[in-house]
Amino acid sequence: MEYSRRKVKGVTVVEFALGAGVLALALVMLFEMGFRIYVTNLVEYALRESVRNTKVFEGGNSYDNYNLTLDSAMKDGGALWTSLVPAENFEVSGRYYLTYADLISGTSYSDAEMGEDDQGYAIAEITLTYNYTPILNVFSNDVIPITKSTLINLEHEGWEE
Repeated sequence: MEYSRRKVKGVTVVEFALGAGVLALALVMLFEMGFRIYVTNLVEYALRESVRNTKVFEGGNSYDNYNLTLDSAMKDGGALWTSLVPAENFEVSGRYYLTYADLISGTSYSDAEMGEDDQGYAIAEITLTYNYTPILNVFSNDVIPITKSTLINLEHEGWEE
């Protein structure tokens, strides 16, 4: 009986050492997955709130006016997302359509093209991209872009005087 007890002495420590590593890795991966889901939902929330703030702004039929409003909504210090994730990881871009016919035909204008003429637009596709850096970089060190888009209709634009 004494011989068999000596043989199994320390087995618990070995099992714990092997199991603790696996448990720690599983917990870190679980945290990584939860944080990525959280950031994805935060990007959707940031896009929704920024576009809402821009949509209710009725300022002078000008690309620059709307773009300034969208930028200020994204960089607002009191907004939820600016305190939880780095604001410099966000990128906002847009495709702008002057009429519904342009939307249907796929004729859009970029930020650079709209900035040249400073003209108004009726419809915009706003895209928000968050450059996500994984906490656990096991497979690669690449930044993963999380992108969400929305199509907004500025109802008060495009009305003939």
